[in-house]
Order: sequence, then structure tokens, then C-alpha cells
Amino acid sequence: MKMKKKKLIASILSIASILTVISSAHAHMEPNKEDPGTFLFKWPVPDSSKINSDFGYRTDPFTGKRVLHAGLDIAPVERGVSGDKVVAAYRGTVVRSEESSSYGNVVYINHELRRNDWVQTRYAHLSKKPSVKKKEEVSKGTKVGVMGDTGQVTGVHLHFETRESSKEPDTSNNSDPVDPLNYVEQPRSLDVRSTVDEDGFVPNPYNEQYSEETSDQ
Repeated sequence: MKMKKKKLIASILSIASILTVISSAHAHMEPNKEDPGTFLFKWPVPDSSKINSDFGYRTDPFTGKRVLHAGLDIAPVERGVSGDKVVAAYRGTVVRSEESSSYGNVVYINHELRRNDWVQTRYAHLSKKPSVKKKEEVSKGTKVGVMGDTGQVTGVHLHFETRESSKEPDTSNNSDPVDPLNYVEQPRSLDVRSTVDEDGFVPNPYNEQYSEETSDQ
């Protein structure tokens, strides 16, 4: 009887451990009280869902090296045309809003999901000066700028990143890049996806990940 009891306790602890891991791994998929059945974060380009380059390793056309592309490249509604609205994926605090040599006009927003659970979203290559300022509190859906081709790129698009951290992220790379599709759902109404389009066009071959400057000035 004692042996069976020990096995039962061991089984319960094992199940509890598994559930904890699953809960942690899918924290971003927790119920969205604002819109049940949807992801907590909002797709950042309301009018376009075409992904021209996925998160993951690829060959950088500028260097020929295989590097991590740390985000998604979302194409404009009309190829080559700037101006599509870009919005905050979730409520948070703007920690960077300026021009960068690689990211171009860029915005970083920190989102605290719970204690010791942070996500930083990045919106790069905006056409004009960002619509939000550093230290500004924003809501989900707040306009942060418009899509463009500033910085080191080969075409108009939004480079969108999600980065995780157990502490509040700064403007360097003290956070870990993860696939944004873990946090946002690509709108199905315009579910078009290709790393390179029919003309062999790669909108953002530049790898911003670890070469991006760390200054927050």
C-alpha cells in the first residue's frame, strides 16, 4: 500500500512539473480577456499580413554568412510603397524611439506580462519619425509610425521583433529574440507567406540581431 501511495505521489508531482513547463512555454497563449480565443498580442500592421522573410537562420546577402534573422519582415500592401500604419502589439512603455544606422527609424516597447516575465517588441525601418516618444505609455493598437525603408534594407517593409527577458529589457541585446508568431497570429484573411517572392526579392536581408548599436542616447 505504501509503495502504491509513493508511486501515486510521484506521478502527481511529475504531472505538476509537466504542466508548469507547458504553462511557462505558452504564457503568450494565455486567455485574452479583451477578445477570447485570440492571441494576447496584436498583429502590428493592420492592413497587411504578407511575411516576406521569417524568423530563423538564413544567408545574409550582404555578408554571405548564415545568420539569425531575429524577426519577421512584413511587406506593405502595395510593393515598394511606404505609409502603411504600424501599431503597438501590446500595451507597454516606449524605451527607444529614434533613428539607427541599421534599424532606421525604430521603436522599442517593453511589456511586463507578469513578475519576471518581460517581452520587448521592436518596430524597425519606419518611414518617418516615430509617432511615439521615449518613456511614453502606449496601449495595444497605438500608432507607433508608418512602414518605410530607412536603415540598411533593400525595400519597404516592417522588421518586427519580439524578445523575452526575466528582467526589464534595456536597449541593448540583454533579451532573447524569439519567433514573433509565438505572440501574434498572422491574420488569416491575408495569409500570404514566402521567404522570397516570385521575383527573388528579399525585402530585408540585413541581420540586425547582434550588430545593432546598444546606445540608448
